[in-house]
Amino acid sequence: RRDGVVVKSEDVFLTSGASEAVEMLMRILIRSKNDAVLVPIPQYPLYSALTTAMDGHFAGYHMGDETGWELDMGEVRKALFQARSDGKIVRA
Repeated sequence: RRDGVVVKSEDVFLTSGASEAVEMLMRILIRSKNDAVLVPIPQYPLYSALTTAMDGHFAGYHMGDETGWELDMGEVRKALFQARSDGKIVRA
């Protein structure tokens, strides 16, 4: 129990660090060169590196301090539309 959240032990997945966890998740998500992942820009470089290494498609959407780093659904929709227009399957 932490921060008022109750978690069952069978719902916890341990890794040796955040990078390993991200890599494991990306391996599940990216099955082929037609799979795309939506990622905010600026982004943690591990996301683009793993997407490239796994032959996936990096579909970036922009965020910035001019909007207070809030999620702009218009930017997400634009990235989603572009990826789909390129024949990609957006998996996350």
